[in-house]
Amino acid sequence: MACLISDQSDLVQTTTEAIPFEDIINEFRLTRDNLIHIMDSIQSAFNRGLESEVETYYYHPVKMLNTHLMVVPNGSETGRFVALDLGGTNLRILAISVVKGGLAPTSYSFEVPSEVQTGTKDQLFGYIADRIAEGLENLGFRDVGVEFMGFTFSFPCHQRALNSGTLIRWTKGYSATGVEGEDVVTILRETCKEKGLKIGDFILINDTTGTLLSGAFEFPGCTIGVINGTGTNACYLEKISEVVKTASLNDTRPWLMVLSTPNQ
Repeated sequence: MACLISDQSDLVQTTTEAIPFEDIINEFRLTRDNLIHIMDSIQSAFNRGLESEVETYYYHPVKMLNTHLMVVPNGSETGRFVALDLGGTNLRILAISVVKGGLAPTSYSFEVPSEVQTGTKDQLFGYIADRIAEGLENLGFRDVGVEFMGFTFSFPCHQRALNSGTLIRWTKGYSATGVEGEDVVTILRETCKEKGLKIGDFILINDTTGTLLSGAFEFPGCTIGVINGTGTNACYLEKISEVVKTASLNDTRPWLMVLSTPNQ
């Protein structure tokens, strides 16, 4: 490889030796010892995430956030379901019908303006509520209303119940003021009520959890969900007995845990 360097008077040529392709590739190859070290480090991070509530939520990269879901679908479910999905640049309103064991979704997608993403709480949730109203109108639910609406909120939350979750911090370019540290379900519920929308309540999940639930419906036995997109995240089924920070719950059933990694 030749490199030409010039100044006002001279042209100097220097030559460097080409690096063999295999030498470059070898830098990315992992030995067995490397893999064991990575495995041990991940396991240690998981264990720390299962042990502590406050410290891990704010400072630990693997937060192991509770979803408060005790079961996953098995493909026998029936009905029509309505959901809201806020995952980044787009907002979707969906109606999902279960037809002959399959999912038949109808959805309306809206781009969230950057000034709304980085504005205020009222601007963001007012925009969301207006799009919900538009979506419910198009789907035929505006007048009859819905008892429960799924709310996929793809940002790290400290979830206290199926219908309650406090935003830990914004990711994916969002920075709307007045939301971090607040219950996003409460904000959305109150905003929709102010706009006269007939929605009984919202059920909060993370997009990773939604991936697992969808996978379990189509492939019973699925126990892991992974998202690789604007952010990276994963979730899996864990026994409550392994979750030290919920030691007060004397229950041996599986509990769906969300492993939350930083979404920069």
